[in-house]
Amino acid sequence: MLPVFFALHEMGVQIMVLTGRKCMSTERRMQELHVEYLFQNIKDKASFIKKFTAEKKINLNCIAYIGDDLNDLQAMNMVGYVACPANSCKEIKQIANYISDVNGGNGAVRDIIEHLLEEEGIWEDIVKKIYISGV
Repeated sequence: MLPVFFALHEMGVQIMVLTGRKCMSTERRMQELHVEYLFQNIKDKASFIKKFTAEKKINLNCIAYIGDDLNDLQAMNMVGYVACPANSCKEIKQIANYISDVNGGNGAVRDIIEHLLEEEGIWEDIVKKIYISGV
């Protein structure tokens, strides 16, 4: 599992991967990472998120969304925190709370999550708890 996913799970954060494509390797990888929710082949992400959050009684402002292209734009405009990789389209970059220096596929998700946890002032404590305690 990615270290940042350990950190999110340690905090009680649930992870959703929402993609417009369907891929067995994505499904396998998300199982390895213990992702709670994987939804593939979703064309209208905004409608999906609206319905999902209503069913689960989740406040949209409590959602952090990482995306990179125009198919994410409408959904990103609905949530509380928006981040994107360095190689995202300009429209996504314009609304992002954080733009990673890292391109998608090269560790951008890790960089974004680490940045968010640092902003919250909890990254160091999470690292100590998971990796340093008992040493």
